[in-house]
Amino acid sequence: MMYYTYVMASKRNGTLNIGVTSDLVKRVYKHKNNLVAGFTSRYKVHRLVYYEVHVDITSAIHRERRLKQWQRRWKLELIEGNNPKWCDLYPDITFPPVRRIGLNRGMTRRGCGKRLRDDGKCAGENFLEK
Repeated sequence: MMYYTYVMASKRNGTLNIGVTSDLVKRVYKHKNNLVAGFTSRYKVHRLVYYEVHVDITSAIHRERRLKQWQRRWKLELIEGNNPKWCDLYPDITFPPVRRIGLNRGMTRRGCGKRLRDDGKCAGENFLEK
C-alpha cells in the first residue's frame, strides 16, 4: 500500500494545509468539494500543489509532522521547486498525462485530450483551476 504526504493551497502563496492519507485521489476530492467541514472548506484550500509518496504510514506521518514544523518560507520553496506555476496537480493523479514530461507545452491529458496552453491550462477548458 502507498501513503501520501500532501500540501493543498488556496491560491499561489495563499493558505496552506498539510496532510497525510492512504488514498490521495479520494482525500483531495473531499477537500475540493468541501465534503468535510473544517479548515480547508473555511479557507477554500482546494488546490493540490505538492505531494510525496511513502511506502509506510510511519514515514508519511513523520514527514507530515516535519513539514508542519517548517517555516512558511521553506514550504513555499518546496512547492516552487517542484511546481513553479502552482498548478493544481489533481488532474495528474486522476487523469495521468499520456507522456510524463511535467506541465509543459505540448502535453496532452487523457481526461480532456487537448493540448495545454503556455499558462498550464487545458486549451478550451479551465481544467487546472476550480
